[in-house]
Amino acid sequence: MDALVLECGGGRSVRQIERDAGVSQGNLHRYIGGSGARRGTYPTLDTIETIAKALGTSVNRVSRALAEEAGIPELHAGDPPPAVTDDERQLLEHLRRMPQQYQSLILHQVAAAAEWSDAQSEAGRGAT
Repeated sequence: MDALVLECGGGRSVRQIERDAGVSQGNLHRYIGGSGARRGTYPTLDTIETIAKALGTSVNRVSRALAEEAGIPELHAGDPPPAVTDDERQLLEHLRRMPQQYQSLILHQVAAAAEWSDAQSEAGRGAT
């Protein structure tokens, strides 16, 4: 994020970027400046859009920079992303309507179900 702020921030401080974007002091700083508690975490889409607008850059560039800082690997470097099914799109739409704490709970449940499914697949392969 630091490189993106330097490139797109026009020499402005994070505080000035916040003022120019009309957001509360500290709202962006926790993601794009300093060593706040949320630095290195991945914010909501609304926050990414706010950061992109404040920096005058694309949501995609901000999202990639935040993901890199949070240690989230780029899934499709150079390749087109896989097609999203209607079920996946619907799941995402439902998830986005939920409060953050519910989203986290659902994410943990889905991860646990995927681990269980992987273990069942491994057990099935071992039995044959």
